[in-house]
This record gives sequence, C-alpha cells and structure tokens, in this order.
Amino acid sequence: SKQEEVDDAFRQVGEKFGRLDFLIHSIAFAPREALGGEYLDTSREAFLTALEISAYSLPQLARAATPLMTEGGSIVSMSYYGAEKVVAGYNVMGVAKAALEASTRYLARDLGPRNIRINAISAGPIQTLSARGVAEFTMMLKHHAERAPLGRNVEPREVGDTAAFLCSSMSSGITGEVIYVDCGYNIIGMYEKGPLSARLAYNWRSEFLLTVDASGTNGNDAGPAQNQHWNLPTFNDDYGQLDGSIYYK
Repeated sequence: SKQEEVDDAFRQVGEKFGRLDFLIHSIAFAPREALGGEYLDTSREAFLTALEISAYSLPQLARAATPLMTEGGSIVSMSYYGAEKVVAGYNVMGVAKAALEASTRYLARDLGPRNIRINAISAGPIQTLSARGVAEFTMMLKHHAERAPLGRNVEPREVGDTAAFLCSSMSSGITGEVIYVDCGYNIIGMYEKGPLSARLAYNWRSEFLLTVDASGTNGNDAGPAQNQHWNLPTFNDDYGQLDGSIYYK
C-alpha cells in the first residue's frame, strides 16, 4: 500500500500498454488474531491494518488508474456478506468490507463523469488459502450451502464470470452497485422448509433452538397434538457439540 510502489506500477502499465481498460481490486488482509473471538477485543493496530489494506487501497488504486482510463473503464472490487450482517469470526474484516462498499458508491459518483464505472462483487464463501484464516470458516461454508436457494456454495468460476461481465460493455449502465454472487444466500430471512414454518435461532457456538408452528401439509390439517415436545439428537461438528429441541405450539 506504499504510494510510491502504486505509482510506479501504474507508470509501467502506461509505458507498456498506453491505456487501461479495467482494474480488479482483490486485496484484503487482517491480522489472524483479529479474525476470531470478539470484535470488542480488536486492537487499534489490527483495525488500522485491516482498513488500510482492505478498504483504503481501493481509492488509492482507483486514483492511480484513472489517468490511464482515457476511453472510460471499469473497476471491480471483491466484498462479502459480512459487510452488512454479522458473521461469526469475520469481525474487523466485515467492518473493512463495509468501508469498501461505501467507497464503491462514493467513487462511482466521482468517476462517473469520466465514464469510469466501479462496482463490487459480494461473493459467497469460497475455500481459498486466505479464507482459512477466518475462524469457523468450515462452519460458514456448511451454513451457506444449507440455506442458499441453490443449495450449494458458489464456484470461483461464477465469480470470475461476473467480474468479466462488469468489465465488459454489457454492463455499461451499471455503477456503484454491490452484485451478489452467492447462490441466493443474501435474500433469505425466514422461510418454509417442508410443511413446517420455522424460525431458527443459532449462535454459532453451542446453542441450537428451533421453534416451529405445526401446520401439517395444508391449511386444513390440524397437525400434531398441542404442546408436544421432542428432543433432537445431539450431534458434533468441527466446532463442538450442538444441542436442539423442537416445540410444537
């Protein structure tokens, strides 16, 4: 993130190619100790490091790239759902991604008159080397696949295809946006699964409580007897034991 290194890199691009058509910003970093435990414990050093590398680098690179985009251009950055919702273990990186998305909107206003578009891709969790630094990442993958409408995790190819679209003239009317490529995960709130209308409360560590309204298979069904209680089997995963129970009202 040293300004002189950024300036030198784009100077070389200008000398070799003359102009720049697009820029992909895929830079993020936070100290490992800041990607677990409680966000409350984030140190000033970890916070500043994460924000400078993961968020400030976007306007920094955009500023250097703009003079080379003489015929317009496109800038694409990479975000994640943790920018807008709490994701266990993501912590300071979620705050950095929120800053990245806000920067995307402000830069879209500044760069629009230059015919330069800028957008962010909010991809679902992908198994990469850097992602393994996030505490409970395996649980994130499982949680995402179970709840996404497409019933799976996103593939790297799908994120790449979206980036190619945003860099092409096919997206010429799109700027300042966050495009979700997450198999639909971001749209889900409370939903029906089978004949039971369910509300799930889940705290990522040790508790699992599922409260369901017995409705049967159609509106005329009386459903199970009132006030019955069943215990769900206790099961283990990579992050400890999860217990649960079902209560029919």
